[in-house]
Amino acid sequence: SISDVNDLKIWNLRWYGKDDTTGNLSVSIRENGWITRYRRYIPYKYSGKKLPVISEEKGLELANKFLKKVNPEIFSGIKFRANNSGGELQSYYYRFNYNRMENGIPVYEDYVNVNVNHQTGEVTGYNTNWSTNLEFPSIEEVISKGQAVLKYRDNLGMELIYKRRVEDGNTIITPVYTTRYDNSVYVLDASTGERVRLKGEGYGYYTEGSNDMDSGVKKMAQSSEMSLSPEELKALEESAKLITAEKAEKIAKSTPVLGLTDEYTLERSNLAKRWDDRKKVYWRLNFFKQEEERGNYSFVRVDLDALTGQITAFNKPYDYKEEDEARFDREKSKKMVEDFLNSFVKERYSQVKYIDRFNIINDSSEKMPVIQNFRYSRIANGIPFVDNGINVAFNAVTGEVNSFNLTWNDTVMPPVDNALEPEDIYKSLFEDIGLELQYRKYYEKSGEMLPMQRTEEIKRVYALKPSRTYTFNAITGEKAYSDGRLFEEDKIIEYPDIDLSYAKDEILILAKYGIYLEGVKFNPKRVITQKDFLALLSKAVGDYYGPYPVKTEKERDDLYSFLIREGIITEEEWNPGGPVTREECVKYVIRALGYDEVAKIEGIYKTGFKDESEISVGLVGHIAIANGLGIVKGSGDYFNPKGILTREQAIIVVYNYLRR
Repeated sequence: SISDVNDLKIWNLRWYGKDDTTGNLSVSIRENGWITRYRRYIPYKYSGKKLPVISEEKGLELANKFLKKVNPEIFSGIKFRANNSGGELQSYYYRFNYNRMENGIPVYEDYVNVNVNHQTGEVTGYNTNWSTNLEFPSIEEVISKGQAVLKYRDNLGMELIYKRRVEDGNTIITPVYTTRYDNSVYVLDASTGERVRLKGEGYGYYTEGSNDMDSGVKKMAQSSEMSLSPEELKALEESAKLITAEKAEKIAKSTPVLGLTDEYTLERSNLAKRWDDRKKVYWRLNFFKQEEERGNYSFVRVDLDALTGQITAFNKPYDYKEEDEARFDREKSKKMVEDFLNSFVKERYSQVKYIDRFNIINDSSEKMPVIQNFRYSRIANGIPFVDNGINVAFNAVTGEVNSFNLTWNDTVMPPVDNALEPEDIYKSLFEDIGLELQYRKYYEKSGEMLPMQRTEEIKRVYALKPSRTYTFNAITGEKAYSDGRLFEEDKIIEYPDIDLSYAKDEILILAKYGIYLEGVKFNPKRVITQKDFLALLSKAVGDYYGPYPVKTEKERDDLYSFLIREGIITEEEWNPGGPVTREECVKYVIRALGYDEVAKIEGIYKTGFKDESEISVGLVGHIAIANGLGIVKGSGDYFNPKGILTREQAIIVVYNYLRR
């Protein structure tokens, strides 16, 4: 096929094998001869996680060799960034990422990816995102990095806010410092140090400053609910503290803003717990009416606090017509929204604030949107709590509020009077992450235009380097995720006591892929517990996604539930703190491979070990298969089935499992 992208013709070619076993090969090439995409697909049977046969260094060498061959012009203008699947065994390839460089300055929006199969060394994929016909301005006459650091603080900066997360049904509030503005949108002009917005967002669109994918509006808009069990429902009804469904309906129908005339019928009502605060229970009411003349249905959804009867959310229909135009501008709409809030939720409204940067306006739109969104953030202890507040969608044609959502946690807010000074956070930000000179794309026009219709130009900017987080715990100064959890750096596992262990290399290789035993020391000769061995095995099997290492009782119980469900262990074999014999270890491994039923067949297996008679009944087949696959070996002619497994022996078994 042929496609046009930015006035460039691209030929998309595909070759098929003679049958289903040979796969296919596809290539995309521009009219100027640039190969922009390559994919080689060969069907294979997935057999679980495997350690690489080809080293990461060799894989990168093969990727570079491929790039020099298919697109030497690109190769001379890129810089290797990272192997994004370096610690991933689920897929059988390395994914090498490169970014474009111009005048020694990174252009992160243009990049190249190369996939190399780490079992065979074959390049299986190559993809480019590379702009053409762009002029890159000289990097002369830009402000110094030191000046940019000062300008960043003044024109972009960090801010102290509250963030929220839910763990085991409990809401946890954490004060954090995070960037005021989204680093992907707002940067510093490298010539002046002034704040620049590179691309437009939707009208009234909320963007949190730390590149947070779980933005406040998204969470406020969520309608996830925790449905009550019959037992919970009965207990709540017996408590006689909650309003009835009839009372909730009466409140809704007597609220003028909802417009619930007699034509509306209550279609459904249900009682549920809030996903973000399990202590709160609410009624959700769904009303509908049928417009017989037009054959349409209108729906209104209303949420009410089941204890107080307060309406916490509603959503009304709007019959949009193409010719509709906004009658109220942004300022008038805002005034009408605030009058509504002051009347509808006066107490809550007195504790929120309209913050401009959380209500970004796309001033490049040619037409005023008919629905305008307004975000009011809760202020607690003098700082924004961005996951709490009020979200309103206002109809600028009718002058009505079409939707309303109040999110408010009653959790005690932790104090911030002991928070670190901003100076301490800036020091960490610039030392641990850093500010750098970049080339970034600036879109002169956005709005309703498609991406290929936008006018692009390149700007010299100062921006924070790419990072997985720009958030810091306000009390400790440690890096944090956007929801306040402490950030987990990629660990480089080192043990001071493994130099004399025969499993040293295997210990370090598995640790690189996140399979390791917790502790400052490894203690290679120490007996391994059943829990620790099964945790290692579950990490190698690839289907368990619980916390690792396993630390708490709940994490342990979740692990064992998974293992029992998968048939790797039985309830009768539960012995987390006990030792594991060599034959038990093999039994668990063979079950993980799915060979348990085959291994149980009697009379067909021989292990070749002189102490085969000491192997427990029903496990000869397991040991014979594991030995044949190279997962376990004996000591000379003996297997020692009742021997107790040590920590270094356990590592060897798991390593061999992944090498099979």
